[in-house]
Amino acid sequence: MGQPALARSKCYEIYIASNKDKLKFSEDLQLELQCTLTKEKIDYVIRDMEYIRAQKKKKRPVDMDKLIIEKSVNQDQDDCHKAQGKKRKTHITDCKRHSFYDRTNELYNLLKQTSDEENIAPYKLAARLMARSAWDDNVSIGLNKKINDIGVSIFQTGDFSFPQFPNSVALTIISDCELGRSKYNKLRKLCSLPFQTNIFPNWASVSEYRKTITPEIVQLPENYDGIHMPIYSAVQMTLSQILTTIDVSNLHEDEALLFKLKAGLDGSGNHKIFHQSNATESHNMILTMMAPLSLQSESSGELLWQNDFPNSPDVHRPLVLQTGKESRESLMTARDLSIDMKDLESRGIEVPDFEQKFKVQIDLSCFDRKAADLLQGTGGAFCDLCAVSDTDSQSIENLEKMNITRNVDTAQAIFDLLADEDGNLASKKGDYAIRQGVTAEPIVKKNVLSVQPLHGRMRSLDFYVKLATHLKAGLDPSSTNFWNESKTRYEYQFIKQAKEDIQSHLKNHCGIRLDLPDGVGAGGTTTTGNIAWRIMNNDNNSSRDHFIDCVPEKYREQFSSLLCRHAMVLNVLNSKKEIKQLDGYKELCYGVYKDLLSWFPHAHVTPTVHKMLAHSWELVSMNNSYGLGAYAEEGLEGCNKFLRRFRVSLSRKCGKEENLYDCFRRLWDRSDPVCVSHRMNILPFCKHC
Repeated sequence: MGQPALARSKCYEIYIASNKDKLKFSEDLQLELQCTLTKEKIDYVIRDMEYIRAQKKKKRPVDMDKLIIEKSVNQDQDDCHKAQGKKRKTHITDCKRHSFYDRTNELYNLLKQTSDEENIAPYKLAARLMARSAWDDNVSIGLNKKINDIGVSIFQTGDFSFPQFPNSVALTIISDCELGRSKYNKLRKLCSLPFQTNIFPNWASVSEYRKTITPEIVQLPENYDGIHMPIYSAVQMTLSQILTTIDVSNLHEDEALLFKLKAGLDGSGNHKIFHQSNATESHNMILTMMAPLSLQSESSGELLWQNDFPNSPDVHRPLVLQTGKESRESLMTARDLSIDMKDLESRGIEVPDFEQKFKVQIDLSCFDRKAADLLQGTGGAFCDLCAVSDTDSQSIENLEKMNITRNVDTAQAIFDLLADEDGNLASKKGDYAIRQGVTAEPIVKKNVLSVQPLHGRMRSLDFYVKLATHLKAGLDPSSTNFWNESKTRYEYQFIKQAKEDIQSHLKNHCGIRLDLPDGVGAGGTTTTGNIAWRIMNNDNNSSRDHFIDCVPEKYREQFSSLLCRHAMVLNVLNSKKEIKQLDGYKELCYGVYKDLLSWFPHAHVTPTVHKMLAHSWELVSMNNSYGLGAYAEEGLEGCNKFLRRFRVSLSRKCGKEENLYDCFRRLWDRSDPVCVSHRMNILPFCKHC
């Protein structure tokens, strides 16, 4: 910068920093200006400063072209260059290619010489210098890191490009955001604009990756309407994907590993019927799924991998997808599946690229009571775990006799003993002690772990709602007609009014719509698992307290004691932790059962309440004293909403097989263990714990 320009900039800086109305210069500055500028140019400076001050007062921008001293100084520099016979020097950013080479030739030769001495490519050395210059004080913190990363990347690898998401991440985005091909391509193009390159793989690449992680999907036999995936291929691919997400360097070839899974099925309604070839005129679908639970050493029990969210719909993998309602005929597909499961458990499984032999344990646990009775052939049984009858379950004296004795083998033995040559099992009055509720031959050949933690909570709430309703209606709990809700009964009008009062009280105080038709359109009532949990565990709105307030004060203390202790029984059953005081848990279950029968002897104990109070402690004991929260059926229930959406929005409608195949593939993709691991990595977490 020349002296005129230096003096000019000082004048501007002093003026802009000054808050005075009049222009005042110090004697030193006046002397400096007289030495560097002529009197005419000092006047130019003063005029320019007046112009700047006026613009500043009007809050308008300063036009540099209107500054007199700017034009004067530029003219003096041009005259100086002309007098010396030189052109005005062009800034290096405005130079053409050859001019740039001429001006940087000396610098490049020095760079080339140094690179030859160090035996390194010149561009790599230049990249390293770029990374060094990134930490200049004049560069922002965010920018210098980017420049440094680019320079270091070129210096180390010889190349730099924006990283592209792997196919597994792209598949996770497609599954979670429920994207089709066109929407994914739009997203891919939009995300490429800031980087001038594609950071997402193309659809064809993701489709090829999907094929490598999806075993063959085949049609069910002719008698059934749907598709399925062989159990061996499904378990093998699931285990292979899990092994890619963990550190397998410490695995020994001689070590036997146990892979645990749970499986089950559930029916759903309100599905659309499309104009398709060979379309089935049914609004119902049956979905059979499995979910991985853990991978551990069989000898030491050391956990190598564990599913932290076993009840999430995201981890449930489809096995069979068929149309129709849950019936004995449609569920016969589970027979071959159970046989394949037993065979798989007996011979184990092999995973490519691994020398270890993996043993498999599959627990059939994700069923509601209807499906469990159909699979076990116990359609007439009061309890599908023990042989106690409806009448015997209402007696305290029989409580110690209520042990789990029922399984598929005992049901098969009863059927073989009592069935005729045509396979029919006729029922007779008073034969429950012999037949034990068996109505047909069991479909499955593998024991069913009939637990139902989710439905147990919901049906338990229904029992206490009915109990509170009858107490509020003024019925005598010691009367044999206490539990009767016949519409021809005179007291039915009081029962109906009491039920409406309880519903209104909970809605006004807690915002809970209890036992009303579900307005979502998927059928059922508003008494969901979340509602049952809120009421029985006393959420932030004190829902349990408000529910107890609906009971007459005469019975309120006993009702509250039963409800709170029953909620504790359900919480222990739904936990995934070890139950260290199993005897205390047994006493808690039996205590609630005894008090219920003592205080309200004619409140008919339902099969679900009986199972929760009489068999919960035994089920926990059979599970090595661990709660059965990992075996809940809520994840399978939650997949029904995805199936409905996929059938409507993300599947082909040109044919029934194509529609089912697309839905099956979507359910398989979203439950891939690698995709699940990506999803878990972005979950919010507490930085304190």
